[in-house]
Amino acid sequence: MPARRSPLAGASKLALKAGIVEVNPVAQAPQPKARRSAPKHWSPEEARRFLALMEGDRTWTVWAFLMRSGLRVGEVVALRWPNVDLEGGVVRVVGFSTYVGHDVVPARRTFSANGANSVWTPAYGSAPAG
Repeated sequence: MPARRSPLAGASKLALKAGIVEVNPVAQAPQPKARRSAPKHWSPEEARRFLALMEGDRTWTVWAFLMRSGLRVGEVVALRWPNVDLEGGVVRVVGFSTYVGHDVVPARRTFSANGANSVWTPAYGSAPAG
């Protein structure tokens, strides 16, 4: 909603400055709160259908890993081999990457106090001990 209010606010400021109006009505109006809707997630059946459609595609493994691990795309992009334990089925998430234009840029912060979260990936290994 702020994008719709912005041109009107700017025009009202100019009108006030030019002496066309004595009071800026937009400045006194309450700013609307942005409405955020919860993201729609695929059901397990929808995810299975998608993976079945992608079977044989070179990106299937990435899609399966994303869906089964629950990691975000930026977390997967930031993964490095030293943080992947294929035998134990554990991935250590130490950060994330984002895009600036067409460039992948590593973020400056991590997700936890010690800078890492471990994710057990049951599709790729056995349950961790303990």
